[in-house]
This record gives sequence, C-alpha cells and structure tokens, in this order.
Amino acid sequence: MELTSTEHAIILGTLLGDGFLQKRAKKARLRICHSVKQKEYVDWKYQQLIRLCQRTSLPQTKTVRFGVTYSFTTQSEKILLKYYSLFYKHGLKIIRSQLIDVFKDPLSLAIWWLDDGNARLDAGRLATQAFRLAEHKILQQLLLQNFNIQTNIVKHSALKKQYYLYIPNQYFSELVDLIHIYVQPISTMQYKLRKPRND
Repeated sequence: MELTSTEHAIILGTLLGDGFLQKRAKKARLRICHSVKQKEYVDWKYQQLIRLCQRTSLPQTKTVRFGVTYSFTTQSEKILLKYYSLFYKHGLKIIRSQLIDVFKDPLSLAIWWLDDGNARLDAGRLATQAFRLAEHKILQQLLLQNFNIQTNIVKHSALKKQYYLYIPNQYFSELVDLIHIYVQPISTMQYKLRKPRND
C-alpha cells in the first residue's frame, strides 16, 4: 500500500501531535484519540485516512477518568513502520533531526497545531513538554527552515526541566496564514486560529 501525499502529511502532523503508533510484529497501526469536544476534528481525520480504516471500527466514544474521549485506530500496515522508525526509540516517541527533511507540508503543520497549539492574545504556544531540550532545538530549526516561523524555547517547569515552543506575534500571524485553508472546513477547531491584534 502506498500513501497519498495528504495521508502522509496528516500522519506526520498527527505523530508530532497527539497520535501514537503501536508496533505489531512487522506492521504498525495509528491510534488517534481526542476529547469528545473535538469530535468533528476526529471525524475529519477519519475521513482523510479512510483507506487505512477499511478493517477497523468507526470512531467511538469512551468515558475515562478525566472525561469522555473520541477515537479510532487504523488497521495495521507495513507502510506505517517507516513512521515508527522515524518517531520512536525503545517504544518512546522522540524527535530526530531527519524529521526536518520530511516535515515540509503546511498540512502537517496544520495538524500539529490543531493537536498541540494554543492561541494566546498576542502569540501562540505549542505543547511540547514531553520532549527534551535538544529535541526542542530540532523542532525550532524545523519551523524556521521549512516554514520561516521563528520560535522561542521557554522553560515550563524548573523542577521537571520541561520546555515548550513559544511563537511571537508576527510569526504566529504567518503560521495562521499558512494553515487556515486546512482548518476552515473544521468549524469547531477555528478557535485555534485566533489571530493576534496588530494595534
């Protein structure tokens, strides 16, 4: 099975965001899970990846400790192993410098933002606390080199040594300009594109 450019871009953005891969022998499957409040977004992802879901269940709701989730899992495919090799080491998600060479589509950026982005009054913020400082530097280079978006690495917690990516006003506007066309069809996610004021 060969993936389309759209499927490839969405998978990359999802894996940099909230999605995760489960390795199963010589294949892997992608699991996508969000709050039920983002049902429209999950259904959109499901339709975009429908070719990978021919032998799986429709998206389903589930009550968990912190609320209600809405999720689906693709079927296991050999093609997904290359994404596992790119994003995982010993079962843990990591950021490798090779990501800079493949994460170039604004659609991937849109998915990453919809998964992990948070619009502020005058800027944007990506929830990247799970990654180490060296990995943040790779992501910072990726955004600058591939999308001309400058970011600051901000320490989130001195005790846990966590960081996140901060996108200043000017560059957040550029991000919105790049990705808004992909977000427009998903009405419930448009709050993620709140542009900063220029006055």
